[in-house]
Amino acid sequence: MNKKMIAGYCVLGAAAVSTAIFFTLHLSRSRTRDFIYESSSVTDSAQAISEAVCESSFVTSYDPLNSVTVEPCGESVSISGSFSDHVVAEASLGGDKCAPTYEDGTFTAQLSPRSLRSGRHYTLKLEFEDGYSYEVHLNYTENGFALTEHNDILERNIKVTDNPFIIADKAVIQYISADSDPVKVRETLDEIQDISDRICDGITDDYDKLRALSEWVSLNIYYDYDASTSSVTIDTIALESVLETHRTVCLGYANLYAALCAAQGIECHVVHGAVIKGNSCFSENETEAVHEWNVAYIDGRRIWVDTLWNTTNGYISGEYMTGSQKMQYFDIPDELLSCNHRADRCDSRGYFSAAE
Repeated sequence: MNKKMIAGYCVLGAAAVSTAIFFTLHLSRSRTRDFIYESSSVTDSAQAISEAVCESSFVTSYDPLNSVTVEPCGESVSISGSFSDHVVAEASLGGDKCAPTYEDGTFTAQLSPRSLRSGRHYTLKLEFEDGYSYEVHLNYTENGFALTEHNDILERNIKVTDNPFIIADKAVIQYISADSDPVKVRETLDEIQDISDRICDGITDDYDKLRALSEWVSLNIYYDYDASTSSVTIDTIALESVLETHRTVCLGYANLYAALCAAQGIECHVVHGAVIKGNSCFSENETEAVHEWNVAYIDGRRIWVDTLWNTTNGYISGEYMTGSQKMQYFDIPDELLSCNHRADRCDSRGYFSAAE
């Protein structure tokens, strides 16, 4: 790998929203923002959510802090769930809208749209009081509503990520520092370890650590529109540069998240592939873009994470534009991820072993 332009570029996901405060990292060169991290025995809860879903329903995430259960029943769809930082103001589907009912922090709603056409795709949309929206794509047939399925992509995603490539140490070094200087590599990894330890301070559960690290990256890193429209080089995505400037493209987001997880001893790989631009899915839109995201494993369970698609931070025309954050693409089920993410390669990078 060299400092030449990296082919292709990645796209920023849908709208997100602000979250609140946890701690401040007082690093001399950082633009760090703060957030609150909630721990709630998430590993056990996530497993319970996964096992509780019946055949006709599905969940939008296995994270109990941010999850919606969707239950299609003929021409109607019932939804229920909760979001740790957001309040749902309105739910809509195919022209039908309603304000959800809240009880003990859990919302419920039922939507029964009319004038439905078989074979069409419809968008289930949740709009929050703070302006953030959350969308799920459903297919309507003579049997009623169902999740839009992309089984070929789902199978591909699982096959690719279950067989990661082991990246050579020499190449991994450049993902840490573009010029491969041993001193800079060591200093950068020390900073990665320090940041990761501060984020995870007091957190004992690996799942909670994954979530906290994901939130930190989405809050503190800015999508570099300037680089994406001109030239993306190894400098753009190397850890040293990302920590220095707090901006990068999707490759840098995935690289940073994998390194922060590695600092906690959590298995996390970088997934390279393609995504559909905008709020859409493969069956509705053929406009694709190069993209990278992550897959982590805890006790053998696959956990998808896309820290870029969980933020709207942007670096545009030389200015940092602070956006908002969501957690829609943290621990998203295989079926939902496969609607708009297709994996082509999965990289395993030994950041800390490469520097030994």
